[in-house]
Amino acid sequence: MKKNVFIIGLGRFGQRLALMLRENGYEVTVSDIDENIVKTFASSNDIGSEIVLNSTNIEVLKSTSITMADHVVVAISKIEDSILTCVNLKDLGIKNITAKAQNKTHMRVLKSIGINDVIFPEEEAAKSTAQKIANSDMDIIRKGNNSTLLKLRITSDRVNGQTTTSLNSNDFFIFAALKNEPNSVLQFNPVDMPLKKMDTIFLITSNEKMKWVRKTFIDESKRKFDFLLKQVSHETSTETQKKKRTTKDWMDSIKKSKSKRK
Repeated sequence: MKKNVFIIGLGRFGQRLALMLRENGYEVTVSDIDENIVKTFASSNDIGSEIVLNSTNIEVLKSTSITMADHVVVAISKIEDSILTCVNLKDLGIKNITAKAQNKTHMRVLKSIGINDVIFPEEEAAKSTAQKIANSDMDIIRKGNNSTLLKLRITSDRVNGQTTTSLNSNDFFIFAALKNEPNSVLQFNPVDMPLKKMDTIFLITSNEKMKWVRKTFIDESKRKFDFLLKQVSHETSTETQKKKRTTKDWMDSIKKSKSKRK
């Protein structure tokens, strides 16, 4: 039986998610408070079920089939509406909820009301891109609980002239190598093979030594992406620090909104 996913919010993220789920065989119901957005999206895409609704009104939610969905995704960009919608979903007893957060304060509020699956689409896309760039010369073939098998292209000058035997240590073991030369063939268990920049090696290392392996074989300019990667979370979440609302601010705002609707 196909699983049904109910998506609330048809911004770029919500629309793309709906199409991807549909392509992968899920039954998808899409909704948005803006009737024009719903009609435009439904007219150009065969989703199957679409609803115009104000998800901040729990009575409106009750009138839909949302409680029958296997999973609900809240992809609303307006933070207050996102939080209030999630509160309503929790009140309706819906267990499988994924919510898109706009910043870390938004995330903390969502988690405080019991939404454990919170995502940052922009941050995760940035991390993925940075990771791809940072690891463009290093492919993880297989990762176990304690060790990792790597294919790595040497981009650092520091190993020029050193051999596979001299480089092997307790930190890693080079078990195959391919010279960057015409008609070169992959050599297994290479003994005393001299290495230089742009040669390719296959090695096994402990998971805790991965950074050391990168430091040894990857050029400094590539390794700078590691630092950038660590900064992504901070930079993507600081839209305007002075205007940032605290968790308490949002919770107080939600309480007022709910009391007005009673």
